[in-house]
Amino acid sequence: MKNEAPETVQAIRAKAAPYNPRTITPAQEKMLAAAMTEFGDLGGLVVNVKTGRVVGGHQRLKQLDPSWPVVKKSYTDKTGTVALGYVETPRGRWAYREVDWPEAKEKAANIAANKHGGAFDIPKLKDILVEIQAAEIPLELTGFDADDLAEMLAEEGAAIPENVDDLPPPMAQSKTKRGDVWICGDHRVMCGDSTSAADISRLMGDDRAALYFSDPPYGVSYEGGGFDVIKGDHKRDDDLYNLVTGALKQAVAHTTPGAAFYIWHASSTRREFEDAMRDAGLIEKQYLIWVKNSIVLGHADYHWTHEPCFYAGKEGQKVAFHGDRTQSTVWRATLKKRDGLATTLGQALLLTDGKGGQIALTPRMPKGKKTRTARLVEGQTMRIEIPSNSVDVLEVGRDLDGYKHPTQKPVALSMVAIANSTKPGEIVLDTFSGSGSTLLGCEATGRRGRVMDLDPTYAWVAVERWQDLTGRKAFVEKGA
Repeated sequence: MKNEAPETVQAIRAKAAPYNPRTITPAQEKMLAAAMTEFGDLGGLVVNVKTGRVVGGHQRLKQLDPSWPVVKKSYTDKTGTVALGYVETPRGRWAYREVDWPEAKEKAANIAANKHGGAFDIPKLKDILVEIQAAEIPLELTGFDADDLAEMLAEEGAAIPENVDDLPPPMAQSKTKRGDVWICGDHRVMCGDSTSAADISRLMGDDRAALYFSDPPYGVSYEGGGFDVIKGDHKRDDDLYNLVTGALKQAVAHTTPGAAFYIWHASSTRREFEDAMRDAGLIEKQYLIWVKNSIVLGHADYHWTHEPCFYAGKEGQKVAFHGDRTQSTVWRATLKKRDGLATTLGQALLLTDGKGGQIALTPRMPKGKKTRTARLVEGQTMRIEIPSNSVDVLEVGRDLDGYKHPTQKPVALSMVAIANSTKPGEIVLDTFSGSGSTLLGCEATGRRGRVMDLDPTYAWVAVERWQDLTGRKAFVEKGA
């Protein structure tokens, strides 16, 4: 050991070097301050005594000789430090610190320590960020945020074709049976009973969903299009109430406190659904309407062109909402035929006719201006209106062909709810999955789907649609 001078205590006299090439924005500076408050100094060699793993200093670790001594003494602080010291090396003393952290915090600190050095293994990084988010540690402490994670998940996920809703209907004989759990990438699909605690527990494990988006049987005995009768759709009154109540109670038990519930139903059975929601501990927040792009012929005085949806949350809990607070409550996402054209408006969209004519579209009309009709091509007229912000209506075009289920919902419908009520990597639960549209919505948005259907035919439809979409193979969970 070398001779040492006695310790001194003094104020920091260092000043910033004017030639330092690194800059930092106010937002980054705020994130750095938050990270240092949470993790302390991650410079040097930082070891988590709980796991025995290095948190920061992996490249330094490669330079260490196991024979070099570590000199340390106990020291505790609010960041979880339990010891401070140094490694005595032939090249001088290297800072050494021990912490006592749970694994999730260790991983968050690891990313924060490495944010500005070396290159990340993106798939590994994505998985760790999802785990950190699930542990409710703010992503911003790592130097990344929810938008960064969403981008990683979007790049990894399947490219969603614009004609996703008119894939050839896979109505061949089912390849699954009651009790099977299919692993579809990050998703799980089960052929099971939505009212069974055992089945839901098997589907979810210890996970909790941030969103319940489902389309239970309406109790109207819907038949049409050559499809089989929906299981449970013959139930009426108390039978329907018991089915929906049982399913919602299971959903409540396997969702987060602030989870949002989107529950589709028929107007004629609203009372049974209201009673079921109440007895499952749910409170209606708003009443949403899906306006279809075609009428449903029937014997009523007015033909139906819509379906209602309860937007609900757990009693006494604030429902998590991640959507832009300035957005309209009318959502448009018209699906198209295979030879059509679709895009998103964004902040602005420029239309051209190929002959020098241009029209700029913006989300909001200028003040004092009325809606106009624009003739883009001779003989063709397109009318574009921005709806009122006071209407609780979802305008998502109905699938134009290729139906797999008699009451199939467009994938885009689930994507609206998923975007507004979850963050990337969170779990979405659907216990009446039908055609599997919610599953595909999860794939499109980087969420993890947990879906179930009692009918083996439709459980398999969901699996096969996912396989057709991603080009990947699903497999049955061992022991299923």
